[in-house]
Amino acid sequence: MPAPKPRPTADDSSFTVLVFNFRHVSSDILSNAEKEASQIFGHAGIKVAWQECPTGNEPCRRGPGPVFFLAIKAGPAENQFLDVVSGQAIVSKHVAMVYYDSLPPVAGGRTTPGETSTLLACVIAHELGHLLLGAHGHSIHGIMRDRWDIEQTRLALMSQLDFMPEEGKLMRRALLDGTQPGEAAQPALVTSH
Repeated sequence: MPAPKPRPTADDSSFTVLVFNFRHVSSDILSNAEKEASQIFGHAGIKVAWQECPTGNEPCRRGPGPVFFLAIKAGPAENQFLDVVSGQAIVSKHVAMVYYDSLPPVAGGRTTPGETSTLLACVIAHELGHLLLGAHGHSIHGIMRDRWDIEQTRLALMSQLDFMPEEGKLMRRALLDGTQPGEAAQPALVTSH
């Protein structure tokens, strides 16, 4: 009789993100954004390992735990009839995309590198959150709010956006059980002016 499979522990609530920086965001801004996104997930009891990957034909090493892909891109084509789209998650493919040139706007229109890192971190956390919560994993408060206005952006810049407690439980359960949400996701963080 085979040995029983060890029971997962709280320490198993982790995942790896393979980061493809197609937009060539500065290493300082991206590194700081990854640290801030790690803190957001840390508040939900989840550890994130980041692995920078080449954007050419070179292979990228896998990390521990489930692996998700993050593509940092310039942005979707502009559409004057839609709000700004800052990201997208494709749950079935384990891919989160963040559109760097379409981060949520701030009052006054100009951001410092620190503010850019913080906004990038929040959009990254939001889109990776969809990979664990599913396409329709939006909430009316917190990091998973579907539409961001100036108030939501202000909270982001003050590092006051986190996952709701129930979202944290659902994400940890998904990581511990090794389950994936069933939706084929098309959500995006949308900002309104």
